[in-house]
Amino acid sequence: MRGNEAQGQHLLRDFTHVMAPGQKAQTDTKAGPYNWQATDGKTNTWSEQYGLSSGRPTGGQGQKARVRATVTRTPALTPTPTSAPTPVCDAGGGDPDIAYTALPTDVLRCGGVPSLGFEATGTNEFGDAVGLRGGGGPLGSVRVEFVSLACQSGSAFDGTCVSAPGATYIHPITANVYAVDNSTNPASPGALLATVTQAQAIGYRPTADPVRCTGPNLGDWFNPASGMCERGFNQILTFTFPVGTVLPSQVIWTVAFNTTHSGYNPIGEGAACFSSPSGCPYDALNVGAFTFPNAPYAGTDLNSDVLYISQDGQPLQPETGTAGFTPLGEVRYR
Repeated sequence: MRGNEAQGQHLLRDFTHVMAPGQKAQTDTKAGPYNWQATDGKTNTWSEQYGLSSGRPTGGQGQKARVRATVTRTPALTPTPTSAPTPVCDAGGGDPDIAYTALPTDVLRCGGVPSLGFEATGTNEFGDAVGLRGGGGPLGSVRVEFVSLACQSGSAFDGTCVSAPGATYIHPITANVYAVDNSTNPASPGALLATVTQAQAIGYRPTADPVRCTGPNLGDWFNPASGMCERGFNQILTFTFPVGTVLPSQVIWTVAFNTTHSGYNPIGEGAACFSSPSGCPYDALNVGAFTFPNAPYAGTDLNSDVLYISQDGQPLQPETGTAGFTPLGEVRYR
């Protein structure tokens, strides 16, 4: 996952290497755990850190590495001149139907963002506790930024990624909205207010560009919208809820989906894609987590140092020490 390449910041990077059976695991030369360096000079640590994992869970085929590491990203080249206006990456929420949003107006033109890999981190569900503009109202939809690292063939990490333009795969993803239980500190998930599971069309990561993305950017694709080389393919998925749910002033929104070994009901290794050279695409699907300047743009983040996550058989619960990594979502009224 990539941070703001244009500014060359030190940001948390999450590698998800999904290896085909018989291949050696890719390794990282740095020793964990890892910190990221904020622009204010302070060193911050994600509260759940990973070093290098030697492989899949016991009995699994192939190998997978989990790494969060400190890297410095700089642009591979000067952004391509364009007649398009400069992207708005520090403001948003202008639509009156937006109850809460951490997404700036031109989020898909703002470059790569850090993201959480469900398969890589044993995650089942992920989201945030937010206050809604207007004090609540009828739920319409939840929009979330996902980051796809899946290629139709090859890998996103070594320059071999190849995907047909516009190619997608279908995967069911659940969006949930909970009440907020403020009797605990930090607040806990309350009653489930609304849930919907929808088959989402998820774009494969575009083909690697070895001409414009070289050196430390080797393996990236070139995004003409942002003018930068990017590792993952950012996309917004919308979850539309049926009529009938009226939201209170505070909610916890989340998304949940299954991967080979993660999710509330893991798919397992029997899927045909698991033994394919590129692996299963849903194992390389992440959720964006980054605090854009001035965010949120509508509503409030109830605690900027807390997000909500379920991992490795644990229930959905708050995780602290996550400032700077706001789950990238939006709640809309009907």
